[in-house]
Amino acid sequence: MHIVESMLERIHEVDASSVSISDFAASPTGHFFITVEYAKDGSGRCDLKLTKTGLHEEVFEVPIAVDISSLCNFDEAKSCIQFVAVTRPVKGKIEHEHFIVLSTHDGIHAVPCTGLFTLADFGEILKPVKWRHLGLHDRINSFWAFNVPGSYLHIVYCTRLGSIVKLSLNVDTCTFTKISEIRNQVGDSLNTCTPCLPTARETEIIEVPELVFSCFDNKVYILEGNKLEKFTITDLLDDEKTLISAQGAIAKRYSTRSLRFYVANVTNSGCHLFRRRTGSDWDLVHIFERDFKQTEKCSVIDCQLVWNGISQLRIISGSENGKIYIWKYDTKREMITDSETLKVASSNDYIHDLKVLNDHIYFLINQECIGKVFLH
Repeated sequence: MHIVESMLERIHEVDASSVSISDFAASPTGHFFITVEYAKDGSGRCDLKLTKTGLHEEVFEVPIAVDISSLCNFDEAKSCIQFVAVTRPVKGKIEHEHFIVLSTHDGIHAVPCTGLFTLADFGEILKPVKWRHLGLHDRINSFWAFNVPGSYLHIVYCTRLGSIVKLSLNVDTCTFTKISEIRNQVGDSLNTCTPCLPTARETEIIEVPELVFSCFDNKVYILEGNKLEKFTITDLLDDEKTLISAQGAIAKRYSTRSLRFYVANVTNSGCHLFRRRTGSDWDLVHIFERDFKQTEKCSVIDCQLVWNGISQLRIISGSENGKIYIWKYDTKREMITDSETLKVASSNDYIHDLKVLNDHIYFLINQECIGKVFLH
């Protein structure tokens, strides 16, 4: 694996002594970014900032009032944010719209994007509709929102106490309805929720068939419809190896069967790539190892599984040493075709929250800067 001193572009930075970036979302074109920022003064204040990139970069405070209950401590200030495309029938035509969906420790918030990107006078403050998660000592860790037929969004979120909740949002009336909840089937905290996406991905996804959850019991949980399956990634007896993120990708899909790949990021080990056919066991393909000199402990370092053509997978991993690791795997020839390491920060910086868009990788450096590098 060769190391490349990559040309880093800094999209947005904050003063790390007073503000922390919890998450960010990019518009489909990559021209706008929304960051979720928490104050470190103990107030629990949550602000959304809109950054316009390009020749005339500008940063605006988004006029969205985020209603959150008081935080017990700053560690609970964990949010996820997503732009979600909506297609809905209106007077015999299909209209396209985008929503911002945001999670805080105590709920799910949703608001339409209409008017946010004009960068004109915003006028009155927008107040999102909120679904409040009721659970003593529980909190939302992650979610995924997706478009379904009709005027609806579905949101699935997972929690620290191992619950999986599925909501429906009527985008015409902006009202939430709980569809289902899974409890007492998971052995620990669910850390991440991501979709398993096909090779040929449409711009506007109508439905996500499968969701992938990583859990601190070192199992990956798969939710397809109302069926929850699980697979053990690594032994719990090894205290230094902990599953912290997972993602899936569909290579081939037929009427009754499919070929899917999953990547699981494990501390002090690397990215574990698995192959699975419908109804069969999980086969370990390879463990892509990171080079690390100190014990990995961070629970936010994630990995991405990205298709490059029909048969080539890119496995992209963050790190605790200022690097992004990229491996290319040919699923037909069943071999690694290339690998490289991008040095994007100093050796003690955390690189996480990876997002791949338009041949670029976007990521967080610690919780203070959004970075961007070209994906070769």
